[in-house]
Amino acid sequence: MKTKNVLFIVEGTNDEPHFIKQLLSKCYPSYNYKIYSYEANLHMLASRLEKDYADFEDDELDILLFLKSYEESNKEIFNLKYTDVFMIFDFEPQHPDQHFDTIQKMTRYFNQSDERGKLFINYPMMQSYRHLKSLPDQSFLSSKLLEKDFYHYKQIVSNESFNNDVSNYDYTTFMSLTYHHLAKLLFIQKNEIVVPTLSDYDAIDYAKIFDIQYENLQKGFIWILNTCILILIDYKPSSFFEQIQKHTTSFLLPF
Repeated sequence: MKTKNVLFIVEGTNDEPHFIKQLLSKCYPSYNYKIYSYEANLHMLASRLEKDYADFEDDELDILLFLKSYEESNKEIFNLKYTDVFMIFDFEPQHPDQHFDTIQKMTRYFNQSDERGKLFINYPMMQSYRHLKSLPDQSFLSSKLLEKDFYHYKQIVSNESFNNDVSNYDYTTFMSLTYHHLAKLLFIQKNEIVVPTLSDYDAIDYAKIFDIQYENLQKGFIWILNTCILILIDYKPSSFFEQIQKHTTSFLLPF
C-alpha cells in the first residue's frame, strides 16, 4: 500500500488540530500528516474563490496554489507533496455574510482527497463530533439544531456532551463516535435507518448531504452531524468495517 502523506486544511487553530492529533494518535499512530490552519471560515474561503476564481470548478483549481498565494509566513507547507488533502470547515448557518451558492459548488468540486482535495463540512460546527449524551446514543440519529439555538451551539454541546475533553478519548471512543456519525449521515442521505456497510460508505454523497442541510436551513433547523470524523474510515475503509464486525459490543454501537 502506498505510503500516505496527508495535509489537513482546517478552519481554526485549536479545536480541529487538537481533534485530528488525538484521533490519529489513538487510531493510526504511524499516520504521516501536516495541519494548516486557514484561520478563517468556509464563507470567507468561498468569498475569496468567488472573487479570484469564479469558475473554479471549470478551471481545475489547485487549492494548494490558491492558498499559498494568500499565505505570508508559512508558504513552505504548500511546497511539499501530498497523497491526500482534506479540508475541514464548519457549516456556519449563523454567519452574517453567507456564500452557500459557492459552497455548494465546492462540495461538488472538492470530492476526492487524492486529486482536487476532499471537503468535510461539519454541521453546524466542529464540536458536533461530541454532541452525544452517552455511548451508545440511539437518540443521536434524530437530533436536530433549531435556528434559535445556532448562536448558542457551543454551550449546548458543553451541557449535553457525554465527554467534552477529547484528550480523554481512546480508540474505542473514536470508533463508536465514527459509527454514530456514519449511521446519521446515511440516515440523512437515504431517509431510512440502515446498518452501515462498506458499500454504503463508498456511496456517500457529501454534496447531497449539503443540499439536504441547506434545504433544512430554510425550514429553520439542521441535522447535527460531523463529517470530518470519517477520516478514520477514509484511511482504511475495509479495516474499519472488519473491526466493527469483530467488536460490535465493545465499540458501544447504537444498533
